Order: sequence, then structure tokens, then C-alpha cells
Amino acid sequence: MTEIETESSTRLRLCEAPELPNDPDVKEHRLALVCYGGVSLAIYMHGITKELEKLVRASRAFAVDRVPNNPFPTSQTEHVYFDALERKASVDGYRTLVTVDIISGTSAGGINGIYLAKALALGTSQEGLRDLWLRKGSILRLYDWPLPRLPPLAGKRILGWLQDALEAMDTDTPAPLMPPGLTLDLFVTSTDAYGWNRPIPIRDPTFVTTPQYKVVWAFHQRDEVGNLGRRYTPALAFAARSTSSFPGAFPPASIEDIEPEDARRAFPHEFCRAYELARPRAQASATFFIDGGVLDNYPFRNAIRAIPAKPAATEVERSLLFIEPDPKLPLPPADGYAPGFLGTIKAGTSKLPRQQPIADSLDELSEYNRRVRRVRQMIAATTDQIRAAVDPLVDDPYQDANRQANEEAMQAAGPAFTAYLRLKIYTVVEGMADGICRILDFPQETAQAAFVRAVVLRWAEERGLLGTVEVGEEARRFLRTFDLGYGRRRLTFTIGRLNTYYRDPQQPERVIPERGQLNEAKVLLYRHLCELRSIYDVEDNEQIRVGVEQVFGESPIDDALAGWDIEGFLKSNGQEIDRLRELLGDHLETGLSEFGDRVNAELQDLTAGWPAEIRQDVLSHYIGFPYWDAITFTARALSEVGELDEVEVIRISPLDTVKLVRQPEERREKLRGVAIHHFGAFFKMKWRQNDYLWGRLDGAERLLAMILADTSDGSAKAAFRAILEEDGKSVKGAKKLISKVRAFI
Repeated sequence: MTEIETESSTRLRLCEAPELPNDPDVKEHRLALVCYGGVSLAIYMHGITKELEKLVRASRAFAVDRVPNNPFPTSQTEHVYFDALERKASVDGYRTLVTVDIISGTSAGGINGIYLAKALALGTSQEGLRDLWLRKGSILRLYDWPLPRLPPLAGKRILGWLQDALEAMDTDTPAPLMPPGLTLDLFVTSTDAYGWNRPIPIRDPTFVTTPQYKVVWAFHQRDEVGNLGRRYTPALAFAARSTSSFPGAFPPASIEDIEPEDARRAFPHEFCRAYELARPRAQASATFFIDGGVLDNYPFRNAIRAIPAKPAATEVERSLLFIEPDPKLPLPPADGYAPGFLGTIKAGTSKLPRQQPIADSLDELSEYNRRVRRVRQMIAATTDQIRAAVDPLVDDPYQDANRQANEEAMQAAGPAFTAYLRLKIYTVVEGMADGICRILDFPQETAQAAFVRAVVLRWAEERGLLGTVEVGEEARRFLRTFDLGYGRRRLTFTIGRLNTYYRDPQQPERVIPERGQLNEAKVLLYRHLCELRSIYDVEDNEQIRVGVEQVFGESPIDDALAGWDIEGFLKSNGQEIDRLRELLGDHLETGLSEFGDRVNAELQDLTAGWPAEIRQDVLSHYIGFPYWDAITFTARALSEVGELDEVEVIRISPLDTVKLVRQPEERREKLRGVAIHHFGAFFKMKWRQNDYLWGRLDGAERLLAMILADTSDGSAKAAFRAILEEDGKSVKGAKKLISKVRAFI
């Protein structure tokens, strides 16, 4: 969905500028969390997500509330995290605020991600989920008696438990653990057992229909606005139930199981828009959903693609943290023998398809980081030459400086500039189509969105915007009006330059702006960036909405869509699209009137008191962006790379902690949940207690290492002692592990 109905009937807009922190000497460490599937290993993962919540809570007290003395008792790991953050600040010279702003989970990991997201959005405790796992996570209580039944486990009973635990987290006075103005994104995967039809355009025939089975339930919250609050508790419970419907063990989940009735009626329209648009129309309430891990057991992609759009009002370090409860050891080399009949079937139907996606997703993140490095190198290699040409222009009137920078960039690029313009026009035409789809709430995976894109691209070819050798005046006018991407790149490019002044290890003594001044400049630029990103949010502009609906609405395109008749639709509606182009163009020109002038003037005023060298550098990067864009656009064209910050990857798994178990082969044997195809922990209370305690211990050890980059035992001992004090009564059946911890501390 592009917009989310909220409890107060307001809407969460796609982009809002961040708010300035109360303390300028704060750096954010933002975590995007990915939680794998693993059935009863959910109990281990919950121990880790509980420690994440505690770290966020401690960092908020330290960096936002600026509590002078550690406010947490020594029996809570928050106390240890607070002390660790204090020690880090004494070395860094600034405070670190740890935030989890993206969560992507599947199956057992999806359940834990949901509860962590609600805890962060509302500031409430996850204790209800702990009690559910430990007390109700027994195979005897999960069975749907009397036996035999297939599948044997009770789906509706589990849905009720999940909803009860979520309701216990609801509060009338939420105290979010998120920074003001920052959106928390939650993605939970599921699998439609029947699927729905998705047409995909090709050359011949004009389209093919392929079934779509993967489903992603998306939730978002900013401040107290979004769909993680009380009203959406039934939807969250259903998402938890559907993502974890392990085939053969749990019955498939149905929207008809959602209670109460008003939540059940609202769910399809709010979360299943693609079903409403399917041809033939799919009934989300008539289908059934099974485990998200069937198709996506390692849901990195949702997290990775959410990262670049995150605004920031201060310096940010970005990490992707993933929890892998049952990591695989390196494979032995092939022995030269062909696999047997049963082994081939097993590998082809279960093991290989579920394990390969992690490599694909991490490759995608590696490519993102490579693209960031590539663009940085291209910028660095040309900075001195471009600065020499642009520095004399920064104090000229903006229109004169901007025109001269563009003309000189064109001359410097030579014939390559025409190719650059052609690529820009193509992406801008696609951007116009995406704007139309956004207005109509056509998700990108729907036939309607694909049809709109195909029609708009064909219209652009007929009007001479695409497919010509020369870039004529009409195409240039189109660019000047519709090229929102250029403005977004220019702003993020300038923001990226500002980020370099938060720290400079090579020149620690040089004069730089204060962190508060840099924060103000980032907020200024992000405010204008959100202005560009939200320009197609036209719910209050009836003329635009009606104009777009009359040309590309569901009914007007229905007949042509059925036969994928692009040419026929364009022949009948070409003039209407021309008028729509003018209507949208007028909307953009009015809404973004003198946009570049305004940004430049405000940036000039804001930096007036900065050191002259730094001010000149920042303004030159804004004015001289036409040069850099001509050089780097091809490297950026495949995806946005935000502020040109790389994303480091951190894993938490039983293999990655060393304080209590030194030998790698022994670490693999820590968890009881790996047995019986990952159902093991459901069979004994003491096994569940063992895995939950290991989750907290491993989580604390890894998070402390992340904060301090310190492998000494002091902080770990304090954290482990606090965990036993806080949860000892809950895990008293894990006697061997408790003895091991006590011996260590």
C-alpha cells in the first residue's frame, strides 16, 4: 500500500523530513533486522530480539533522555548496555543512539519480528510472547485433540494465543522507542497456497500469465501514526499466524479466522490490494496461507530495498543484522559419486531451494555496497577538476549559475552527454508512470501497474520523447518538468557531502562545522527531498485524482488490459494522455515552483556562518551537481544508493559467540530446537528454557561486541549475571546452562 489508514483516520505519508535531535552530539546506529524461519527455534530468536529491545531502550535513555546516571537496576541488561554506551561515548566524543527501523521476518522469525516491532512502536514489553513460548509452546498443548488429525496442530488456538499476547502490549499512552519522525517498517512474508494470476508483458505473445504465490504483509509506524497500534492487533496476529503455518504441521491460515468481524472485513482492502486488482479478480478471503519460509526463508530483500529511502537528521551508521539460528557448516568437497534417487528428490524439493536465496540476497547487498564505493570513487576522481570550474559560480544568481554549470557539464561530457540525457528521459517516463500508479494505488506487481508503464512508454515513443537520436526541445521541456529523480539525486548527493564533515580521521584537528549545524543542513535538504517524494500524494487534489482516474482507472483500462491491447488503448486515449501530461505537469510546476532557487537560497543562508572553505565546498557540490550527475548517473540508475553509506552486515548465530562455548563443534549442539526438523524445543519445557536462555546470552554477547568492538569478558559477565537475575526463575529447568554461566561469571 502507498498509504496506511491510521486509528485517527489520518494517513502515514511516504516521506516526512526527520526531526532535529535534542542533542546535536548524537550519532545514530540504525539496524535493519532480518529474522529467519526455524519453527521451535523461534524461542531462541525471541531471546535475541528481547535483548535488541533492551539495547534500544537503554540507548534511548542514554542518548535522547540524557539521564545523568544509569537509571536501570543491575539485574537488567539495560544497565550493562547503558554503561557500554557511556564508555563508547567517552572514546568517540559523541553519544550513539541505537535504533531498529527495519524488520523483515519469515515463519518463526516473522512472529518474533512482529512483537519486536510492536514493542518498539509503542514502548511496551514482550513478556507476553516469552510466556507464550515457554508455557504454551508444548507439543501437547499445540496438538488439535482428539488425534489423529491432519495437520495435527491447532491453528485457531495458536491464533488466539498470538492475539492475546499482542493485546497485552496495547497501551492508550504509547511511549515509542523510535526517534521522532523516523518510520519503523515491518515486512512479514507468507505464501498463498493457491496463488493469483499475474500477467507479465513479453514480446510474443504480448503477455504471459504466471501464478504469484509470495505475499508480504507490510506494516509501518511513525510516531503514533501507522498500523502497529491497537486497531491493527488482529491484523498483526493473523500475519504472525500465516507466516508460521508450517506445511503438514499447522493448518493453512484463512482471513476468515480473524476476529473481531470489523478487523476481518477491513483486512483484504488494507493489506491485499493486489488481489483486488487481479484478473480474474482474486478473493483474498477465499484463499489460504502457509508458511512464508516455503518461498522466502531468508527475507533480506525487503530490508535491503527499504534502506535507501530512510531520512536522517544526524550522522548515521547503518548495519544489517540477521539472526541465523541453525547456520550450516561449510560443505565437504564433492566425492565424485552421483547422488542417489531419494537424495536427489530431497535436495530438489526442500533443501536447495530454501538455502540458495541467502546467497542471492547477500550478493544483492554486496552489489549495493560495491555501487556505493564505485560512485564514491568516481566522485573523488573528478572533485578537484569540477570544483575549479564551479567555485566561481556559487555566489552568482542561482539561475545563472545553474545554467552555466549545465552548459559546461554538457561540453565537458561531449557525445556521452546525449546518452546521459537519453537514459534520463527513459527513467523519467517510467517515473511519470510510477506516479500515476501511486495516485491510483496500483502496486508494482499488479497487471494494472505493468499496463500503465507499457502504455506510457509507448506514448512517449509516439510523441518523440523516446527512440530518437537527438534530444529535441520537447524532450528537454519534458525533463525540466518531470525529472524528479534529478532533484532527489542532487539533494542526496549534497547530503552525502555533508556527512563527510561529521568526522575526518585523516584531519581530526581541522576546523569543521558543529554537528548541530550539519544536522540543521541535513534536515533542510531532507525537507525538500520529501517535498519531491511526496509530490504525487494528491489525495486532496480532486482535479488530479479525477483526471488520472478517467484515463487509467480500473474501469477505463479493463477491456484493453484483458487483451493487453497497448496500441488500441493508446489510439483511443492518446489525446487524453496528452492532456493528463499537461495536468500533471502543471501540478508539478506549481508545487515545485522555483524549487532549485529555494533550496539554494536556504542553503546559502544556513551556511553563512560556517568556515569559508567548508561552505564553499558544500555549495559547490550543490551548484556543480550537473557535472557529477553526468558522470555517475549510469552507476546509480539501477537503484538508489541514498547518502552513499555502505551497509555492514552482522550475524547473530550459535556459531558466533565464544564466551561460554569455545569449540565450534560444541556450539552447534547448544540448541535443542534444531532436533526433529526444528520442532525439538516444543517437546520439553527444559529444552525451551535452554534455547530461550541461549538466545538472551548470545544476543547480549553479540550486541555488546557491536557496541564496543570489545572481546573482553567484563561486560559479558555483567550482562550474563543480569540475565540470570532477571529470568532465572523462568529458565530454572536449564540447569546445565545455568551452571555454565555461573562458572563463567
